[in-house]
Formats: sequence, structure tokens, C-alpha cells
Amino acid sequence: MEKKVSPEHEQPETTYFHGFLFHGAKKPFRFNSEYTFDDPEVDGSATLGFGFYATDEVEGAADYSLVRQKGELDRVPYVYVLSVDNIKFWDFRGDSANIALPNSVVLEWLKYYDKVLENENENLSFIQKIWKQKQLDYVEFLKQLASSGKDVDLRIVLGTAIGEENRAFGFFVDSGSPPWTVQFRSFVVDQLGYDGLIYIEGSEKDTNQKHSSFVIYNLANVVCSEKFLSREKLDAVENYVQEG
Repeated sequence: MEKKVSPEHEQPETTYFHGFLFHGAKKPFRFNSEYTFDDPEVDGSATLGFGFYATDEVEGAADYSLVRQKGELDRVPYVYVLSVDNIKFWDFRGDSANIALPNSVVLEWLKYYDKVLENENENLSFIQKIWKQKQLDYVEFLKQLASSGKDVDLRIVLGTAIGEENRAFGFFVDSGSPPWTVQFRSFVVDQLGYDGLIYIEGSEKDTNQKHSSFVIYNLANVVCSEKFLSREKLDAVENYVQEG
């Protein structure tokens, strides 16, 4: 993995990744590069934008798979190996915690999303109007963050953090994910020129444990194994990666 350090201290960095990542799925599924990220039936997530979530740790992916199957009998981990070729990641990992999103990027994201809403169809149903108002409320929230002049944690900016800062958007998190996380994927790829991002998150099984989440928005250079790995193969792959 090659890391290019940003010129300013404590800024997210650019990381080019080539190698293997692991995706923990709820159930067996078929992967393709035209993956529909925002379809509720697909095997994705959206705490950091609608993307394909993976990690560089086999056990972390296995834990994620088992947690997603909570309540089901005879659970087994469905872990898929991703072969990744020179993907450009926006890397938020600091020495001990995530690096905050620079205020200049908060402002850039505000302008991008505000323009998205301006171009939306105004012929909305009653329910759609309620959602539209929440999205306008989110724009006002972004304006407050931008005007503070401070760098802000990415999950707070996206309204997916658990805490008082994002209390107003809690119903989105409970029912799925905020609608703006769909556009955030396009913002990162089209506006900023990254294929995805890397962010430290708590383990799905034990929140005291941390792992690196690799969130891939552009799947053009990703190849996924056809079948999930058995327990024996999981152990073998983990040993291979550690030795390599």
C-alpha cells in the first residue's frame, strides 16, 4: 500500500491500495461492477455513504457477517475475497483516531448537495415533501458546520453519528440511511476524484475493537470471489495474508 502524505498536518491522505480485502455478507450474493448501492435488498451499508464495505482483516469481515445474521439459526460467516487493483482511497486514519473532515471540504460538500436539491423535480407527493424538508434541514445543518470554521468528524457531517450532534437525523439512521449519503458517493468520486475512503470503525462484534473500513464507491478495479469462504479457507487466507 502506497501512502501519499498531505502537505498540511492532520489532513486526510491519499492511499493507493493494491491487494486483498474482505467483505462480510449477510447471505450469499452475486457481485458485479454495476452494483446497485442504494437498493435496500443489496449487501451494502451507508454509515459512510452508499458503498461496498470491506476490511483488511478476515476476522473483522467474519464478525460483520455473523452480526448481520442476528436472530437466524445455524449462522456461518459469509466472507468474500476482493482483489483490488490500485484503488485511490481518501484515507481518514490518524495515529489514534480518525482525522476530521477539513472545513473547506464541508463547504464544498454543502455547495454540491445544495445544487443537487435545487435540480430535483418539484412535483412531489406528501411523503416526498416531508423528506425534502428534512433534506433542506440538513443543508441548514451543513451551513452551521461550515460557518464554524472548524474541521468536523465525517460521520457527524453525514448525519450518521450516534450522539446529540445528529439527533435530528436519527429517524433516517433507524429506518435505513439519510438520502444524502447516496449523493455523497458521487461527490467523492466525481468531485474529489477518489474511488472510496478508509475510516476507523468499531468492530460489529466488540465496539472496543477497531478496524479499518474500506468503503468502495467505484468498483471498476475490484474483482470479487465467486463463492464465500469456508471456515477452513478463512483461516488459511488469514495466515496467507499475515505471512505475505
